[in-house]
Amino acid sequence: MVSVVIVTLGIARWAAVVSIVTSSATAWLEFNATSSKINRYSAAVDSLESLAVWWRSLDTIDKSVIGNIDRLVLTCENIVTSEKDAWASTAARTTAKALNEAVADHKKDRDV
Repeated sequence: MVSVVIVTLGIARWAAVVSIVTSSATAWLEFNATSSKINRYSAAVDSLESLAVWWRSLDTIDKSVIGNIDRLVLTCENIVTSEKDAWASTAARTTAKALNEAVADHKKDRDV
């Protein structure tokens, strides 16, 4: 949309700059998997909020029931552990990708 305005104003050369900046920003966000991280965080927050609503809805007697306490603790731990595992998985993939690129660069340098 900005490109259309720029072309309309008669400075078409800047439309290419806007396009490059937009493409670069999109590529960077995709490279960092920002969208999937935000979705994952939102799901974790929603789950924790739902758990908190459930806990707050219990009366004092129900909060003292061992089964409800276990459910609260275990569910919370599962949510947090899932998020931690997702972080570890992402970090492992990033490390593996960087290692593969370094090996490929080394092979390319050695072949030259």
